[in-house]
Amino acid sequence: MHFQFRRLAGLSVLLLLLTANSLTAQVALYAQYKGEGRLVRQVHHLTPFVDDGAGKLVAAESRYLMNSVPEYAPVYIAIRNLKVMSRSMEMMGSGAELNKRFEFKGDFESAYPLEDVFVVLELQTEDAGKLLYVQEIGNLTPRHLKPIEMSVPLTQRIGPGRFKLHLFTRGMEVFHSEMPFGQIERSLDKQVRRRLEGVTDAEPKPYVGPTPEYPPKLKRAKTAGRAVIRLTIGATGRVQDPIIKEATDPAFGESALAAARMWRFLPRVKEGRATPATIDMPFVFNP
Repeated sequence: MHFQFRRLAGLSVLLLLLTANSLTAQVALYAQYKGEGRLVRQVHHLTPFVDDGAGKLVAAESRYLMNSVPEYAPVYIAIRNLKVMSRSMEMMGSGAELNKRFEFKGDFESAYPLEDVFVVLELQTEDAGKLLYVQEIGNLTPRHLKPIEMSVPLTQRIGPGRFKLHLFTRGMEVFHSEMPFGQIERSLDKQVRRRLEGVTDAEPKPYVGPTPEYPPKLKRAKTAGRAVIRLTIGATGRVQDPIIKEATDPAFGESALAAARMWRFLPRVKEGRATPATIDMPFVFNP
């Protein structure tokens, strides 16, 4: 595998000459520190920070390597209001393009408090392969939307529709709403199976899932409320047949139902076998 490292217009960027499938699995990001790769645990603005080997986080070089890891962290981040665009200006008469940029903005939300969150933006260019850009998101507070913008200067054309987001918290890649649903489901199937190994008896437990989107009209009105979803947890931990049992407003019920469909549980285990279970799952909305 060949790597070529660059620094571009104040942004941390890695140019990777990789096959198309090399970043489809969960990954960890490493940065160079004193001649060796160390796991990136934080990003301050655009600077990666790694453990120096003595438990202290120190700034590392903006030279990166991505390696596959066995699992995602059991965390889900919702990306709301995502907007992605590319911009360029053409000089009249010459056909030359100026000010080529790739831009994205979105609101990031988690069901759990998360620290040291950062994003890696992967772009597929027509001529230069894959480019990675790294930027801090910071800490996420439950049910609080945090707006993030990235504006990336480009020297290469981007292939149509070819971009991908990786989100990390404390160095571990997490699930997010822009990932293909099938990819999330296959990864969770494996992770749940691992956690059931050796278990003889256990009640079902939530494993990972998104927070419901606050209905815009009710959020503007600062209306609080709740919803209860009745669902069956299958033997794989997947949600089956969810219905709205009760809701203080129909919009809360629909939002909670959409979120519940995407949750994954550790299933009930009896005498070493995973068995279905039906539960009521409450969701609370506070503006």
